[in-house]
Amino acid sequence: MNKLVAGYKTLNEIASVVSQSLDLNEILHSALDRVLQATSLQIGGIYLLNEQSRILSIHAQRGFSPEFAAAIDHLEIGEGFSGKVVETGEPLVIRDITKDERLSNGILKEEGLKSLLVVPLCSKSRTLGTIFLISKEIRDFTDDENSLLITAGQQIGVAVDNASMFQAQLRRAEQFRVIGEIGRQITSIMEVDQLLIEVVRSMH
Repeated sequence: MNKLVAGYKTLNEIASVVSQSLDLNEILHSALDRVLQATSLQIGGIYLLNEQSRILSIHAQRGFSPEFAAAIDHLEIGEGFSGKVVETGEPLVIRDITKDERLSNGILKEEGLKSLLVVPLCSKSRTLGTIFLISKEIRDFTDDENSLLITAGQQIGVAVDNASMFQAQLRRAEQFRVIGEIGRQITSIMEVDQLLIEVVRSMH
């Protein structure tokens, strides 16, 4: 019951951060920290999908060595465990990474990592990335932990979508500002040209 209450508290805290901030970096790190705290884990991360390049990049992480962070960054869809989750849109639970035949990156074994839980970040039927948790001990993730991370993934997905739309609006506003400035400059040039024409006419 205490873990269930902690899970609800975590989701409420994430919802609060999402509703009060459009700073995507703050949202991602705050959400990851709260999920790690609720599950008593120290290692986790969040990938976001670049919808133009179709590449997954790590935008938030905790507990990574520099070598590990570099080795698992920049994944194609279908590549690695997070790439597979983005490809299928389904959560992935692995009790023992070292015995999973899909493991292709030796850095996971070198880091002594064992159990893994990955869920998609979803918004409006689109998968925008993943959030994942890693344990250095063999761990059976509970149904409550799975549900917690899935719901957190949905909240984060909506936040990512909202932040993207906000940034797009800012870019459009800047484009309109630049267009307006160019228009004013053109008008000014035309007025100067007209003035010169009038001056020439007055001299004849």
